[in-house]
Amino acid sequence: HQRALVFQLKTRACSEIHSTNPEIVNHTNTMIIYGWGNFNRRDHSLVRTGCPNCGVSGYKRSYTSTRFITLYFIPVIPIGKQKVTAECPNCKEAMGMPYRHWKKLTKKEAPLAISEYEQDVTNAEKAKAALGAIYQAQDKSALKRVGPNIRAAFENDVQLMGFLAHVYSYLCMDPEAGEVYLHAVSKSDDPEIEKEAELHTQLQSQQKPSPPNRLLQSLPVLIVPAIVLFVLINLLQDGTDRSPDNAYLINGLSTAYVVSVNGNPITLYPNDRIHSDEFIYGPNEILATINGREIDPIHVELESTWSNRSSGGPLIIVNPDRSAVAFWEKSGYAYPTAPDSAYSYRLDVGEPVYTYQGIDYMFREFPDEIDVSTSGSVVYKERVSILDSSDSTNTVRTLLSAASPEDATEFVRAKLEGGDDDASLISIGASLFERDEFYRLARQRLDEKPVLLEWHRNYQEIKLADEGMPVILAEYQERLERDPSSSALTYLLGRIVEDVDESEALFKKSTELPNPTGYAANALAFSNTLEGDFQTALAYNNDAISRSPETLSFKSMRDVIRFGLEDYEALESELAQRITWPDANYEYISEHVYCLAKLGNERKTRETIDYYLELLEADGWDAAYAESDLNATVAIAQGSRDAYIAIASQQGESFWQLRKEILSGDLEAASAIARSEIDSQGILDYLMLYSLTANAGLADEANFWLDAIVSALTNGDFDQQQWAKWFSSDNPPPTNKAIHTAAADIESQFIYLTALAQRHPSRSYEYNQVALAMQNRESFYTLALANLLE
Repeated sequence: HQRALVFQLKTRACSEIHSTNPEIVNHTNTMIIYGWGNFNRRDHSLVRTGCPNCGVSGYKRSYTSTRFITLYFIPVIPIGKQKVTAECPNCKEAMGMPYRHWKKLTKKEAPLAISEYEQDVTNAEKAKAALGAIYQAQDKSALKRVGPNIRAAFENDVQLMGFLAHVYSYLCMDPEAGEVYLHAVSKSDDPEIEKEAELHTQLQSQQKPSPPNRLLQSLPVLIVPAIVLFVLINLLQDGTDRSPDNAYLINGLSTAYVVSVNGNPITLYPNDRIHSDEFIYGPNEILATINGREIDPIHVELESTWSNRSSGGPLIIVNPDRSAVAFWEKSGYAYPTAPDSAYSYRLDVGEPVYTYQGIDYMFREFPDEIDVSTSGSVVYKERVSILDSSDSTNTVRTLLSAASPEDATEFVRAKLEGGDDDASLISIGASLFERDEFYRLARQRLDEKPVLLEWHRNYQEIKLADEGMPVILAEYQERLERDPSSSALTYLLGRIVEDVDESEALFKKSTELPNPTGYAANALAFSNTLEGDFQTALAYNNDAISRSPETLSFKSMRDVIRFGLEDYEALESELAQRITWPDANYEYISEHVYCLAKLGNERKTRETIDYYLELLEADGWDAAYAESDLNATVAIAQGSRDAYIAIASQQGESFWQLRKEILSGDLEAASAIARSEIDSQGILDYLMLYSLTANAGLADEANFWLDAIVSALTNGDFDQQQWAKWFSSDNPPPTNKAIHTAAADIESQFIYLTALAQRHPSRSYEYNQVALAMQNRESFYTLALANLLE
């Protein structure tokens, strides 16, 4: 078994070398004109092993070298560092691997195997793996540390002792090898071990080869003249070139368009980046037509100095549609590590031309390492890349996280001006733009066919808040009169009519017209969730998804309905997959843990939380906070106020203290905490605190939160303004139908209704029953308000 394992290690080393670099031998002696070879050998050491080429056993040289392409046996061009693990002095066969693989082996793989053994010193398999790793890494220091432990732990395991002795012998640690071989032979009559021991004794008598003269074997006599000549030729050629080397055209849109550079038309495909030879030193003119709209001409003046030409000039990025986001970074390298302050970055947005000087890596990643001085001085490198703007929402999030709301606005404006109709992008634009600008953009798209629903939906919301129901209702009635067979316009009218029955009738009609939109079916799904009929809602939602599988809001509604149906197994399975998606977020993690807790599998829930905490910590999250939050999610799923209180009591932040006081029933303390940080509370917190304090008879606190509710809702969108009226003292309680048309989402509606029940006691039972029927899942709010609904 030991001999087979040793052979396997040798075979693995050879096969790894050949698989990563088939040309492992210095073949210059077989090439007449050109070849390649190892020069500048250093870090010499010796190993003792057999040669797979000639079969001779004995000392072999191990060293680090630089591989060169050779011309008539003279090194000309370096092609990378090489680690030669065994060079046979008999046949000159040199087994080795690229230095980066050697470094990975010695810095990561071998230390990992050794560390795993040192954590479990009585595990024979881990001991074998550690010895195998030491053998491949030729790590004497590790063997000095690990070897005695293996001898002590496995002195009766003859095969493992034989393997240990073989590794000692391979690394020329002869006294240790002799002792272990003697011990192994005394414990066993295995002829193979005896043969290995005899061979070890014989090989010790061989004369050790001396390292070669480094100067004589490494003198690259023609490298410097060849490089100088090559550079001079290229400088002369580049100095007479009229075109810059580094000019690129970028399309940041999801549609193709044609751009003319100095009269030469070029097609730019979606999210395309192409090198262009049409630019010249001197004045350049760029013209583009995007979605039938000619943009303003772009003028670029490129400096035409000889030094600029000979160096290739700056990096020039021309972005006619202005929506591509350039990402400039500077990173410092130093030994052993560079300070954090050596890294900086900048996002460039909204300009038609970006120009960068002295870029080391164009559209390429920084290397993991470069050669630097051991003095600790920092060597700086710069790179430029283009953010992937195909995911517009993620790009906006990136810009906002960089504290650049103006840049985010510029990006969204350029995308929408360029004809991008992404639903999230339009919604973001509606929130970022001034009213007049959004209306200007929207009116350019409202009359297009087929109807662009996302533009209309956002336009309706803003128009309702600005001008009220009669104006927007009249506009869409007129639009539908002009095109009565339009499913989209029928749906859009159904969104804004005030009568619930009329609204649902329009939605159903929309689903029956030619080319029905999935939005109408999804609206019917939402309407049924408000009534607690989740089964009917699911049927409508499935219809919506079948018509538009990629619409994210439809998928979100499906999750809401599944929670209402308590279909936790299907949700848990899908969420486990959703976590692996590129756009995965923390909400998916929380919902996955919630479903596992609902299914009652405590062990899997705990294991999943631990797994997610490792991922979050690696991604820079506060693991302690995330753990508390996920444990609180479990408490919510189990409906345990005591468990939630225990978790919140261990936290110092006011957020947790507020929630602890609410669940503990000390509403005066809770209200005081919320008042002290009122800007951090949302409208749902206002509603919850009002409900609790009003129910507890704390009139002053209840009035304070009621005023806060009315004030916040009065400044909100059209639906929130409706709720403001219902909460104010001058208006009668609304009917269930009226409430139905002002719903934003299920969880919010539940909390609104609970608060409205306190505001209008005469209708409290009715409102609470509606709230209970639509409740689809537990949250902190349902936990806090549960006693009010009993």
